[in-house]
Amino acid sequence: MKTGWLAAASGVGLLMTVAAAAPDAVGATTEDDFTLNTTHDLVDLCSATPDDPLHDQAKELCLGYVAGVAHLHRYLVSQKRLAGGPVACPTQTVSRDAFAREFVAWANAHTQYMNDPAIDTIARAASDKYPCAKSGSSKVKK
Repeated sequence: MKTGWLAAASGVGLLMTVAAAAPDAVGATTEDDFTLNTTHDLVDLCSATPDDPLHDQAKELCLGYVAGVAHLHRYLVSQKRLAGGPVACPTQTVSRDAFAREFVAWANAHTQYMNDPAIDTIARAASDKYPCAKSGSSKVKK
């Protein structure tokens, strides 16, 4: 059922896509990043600096995407729709900002996933950062 979860979560990102127009600057977030086609796109959005013309929109979409994935994961776990159980098991509440920073750091350390769908890489990062103790938890392919 994980495939359905991944596909559904990718759809969440597409529903939240922002149409923003601003001049391109070197190293700045681009309009293409808002398509969220790849991990690289989400890393760019979550890494936007305050001087980036698209900073506010980028951060809003980044944090919204992270929240959407987290909500979908909790729902699927509560409905027992993930074969093998949860993908990640944090022992305490993790803020969207904190997880976005953790995700960016993890993705930058595992650049081989930059062209993968963002939802796949979020699952990998969360699984590595917050592994589940029980043996029945879902395993994310690395």
